[in-house]
Amino acid sequence: MERINNSIDNQAHVVEGLLDSLVMLGNKQMTEKLTQYDLTVAQYLSMLALSNKGSECSMSELADRIQQSSATMTGIIDRLVEKGWVIRRRSDEDRRAVYVALTSNGHNLLRRVTSERRQNINDTLLKMTPEDIEQLIQLLKRYMSAAGLVPGNNGRANA
Repeated sequence: MERINNSIDNQAHVVEGLLDSLVMLGNKQMTEKLTQYDLTVAQYLSMLALSNKGSECSMSELADRIQQSSATMTGIIDRLVEKGWVIRRRSDEDRRAVYVALTSNGHNLLRRVTSERRQNINDTLLKMTPEDIEQLIQLLKRYMSAAGLVPGNNGRANA
């Protein structure tokens, strides 16, 4: 049993290092790309969450979606409104409730940034075989499922 635990510990160490490197590289590339558009990562994630919602979103729901405090979310939205990428309105029923949505300029910016990010991923995937790409996708899905990050069955089936 000790040998199995050492093996798992060693594998966990390797996986941890690879995930850390992937996150750091991804953050660096994303920050560099977003800086070209005068966007922060939090602003981009807010815009992405609004786009994924498909309609206006309450500030509290948006804060939950991107895991930010209400105070932080207010600052993020203030800057996006100033840039003309998001609009904000108060609820007619409850003046305390605030709703936000992307403007057409915000949608256009988000499409450009997302397209460029996707092209970076495409460029990397083109250096891999189709079989390796499919295996990567399946293994990432299984890992996320086993970690409880996506619905699934603990990574046992081909998600």
